[in-house]
Amino acid sequence: MTDQKFIDKIKSRGYWRVNIRPVIIPAQDLTLPECKEYIEKSSLELRGWDYPHIPRRSGDDTGILRHSNFVEAWVDWSYFKEFWRMYKTSQFLHYFGFRIDWMSEEEPIFGNQERVPEPKTELGVLDTTWQVTEIFEFASRLVQTGLYDKGVVIDIALYNLDGRKLTIDNPGRMRFMFDRKTGANDYYYSKILTKEEIISNSKSLAYDVIKGIFELFGWDDLPIETIKKDQEDLLSRRF
Repeated sequence: MTDQKFIDKIKSRGYWRVNIRPVIIPAQDLTLPECKEYIEKSSLELRGWDYPHIPRRSGDDTGILRHSNFVEAWVDWSYFKEFWRMYKTSQFLHYFGFRIDWMSEEEPIFGNQERVPEPKTELGVLDTTWQVTEIFEFASRLVQTGLYDKGVVIDIALYNLDGRKLTIDNPGRMRFMFDRKTGANDYYYSKILTKEEIISNSKSLAYDVIKGIFELFGWDDLPIETIKKDQEDLLSRRF
């Protein structure tokens, strides 16, 4: 599978695009081994799947490959559809699909899932909360390795949202009393941060993005403490 063919597959349903890059491009490029090493040092595994995913084998469905200016990795397995690159300029680029759009009857995201939604119809509250929190925690870890000393730019986008409804994907919680849908096709976030800001405020920064996404669905009265507890439970692996 070619890079573009796989990216087109990811883009055929709901997907995320994450771009983390330096405010000022470093005078000296990373080496290819360093590109891989920085991702390995910063990757987190909090809920049974790492972010970003680092393939441990090579095959038709997954692998990691070095090019002249970047290292790239991909996985196309079950509801995990991911593709990332770490460039020698220290820019990280990540495309990955909404897991809820790639569920199957055999492999639901939650073991007690009563149904499998049609692709491009829903967005899970808990999965979105955790995903954004993982992105900012990963960015914070990259900064702590020594990258982006002069500041970092974080771009986050969600695509193919139009017509979706928010779903309470935590089996222990009450469902919404009515459908919360959006007419927006995309969500965009971009922010320039100092290394101190991302290290000390990653959870709060993530909350701002979570709030912005849910507002597209008309969910203005967010249960702030519940969302923040979900973030803390993920980071502490208490779930």
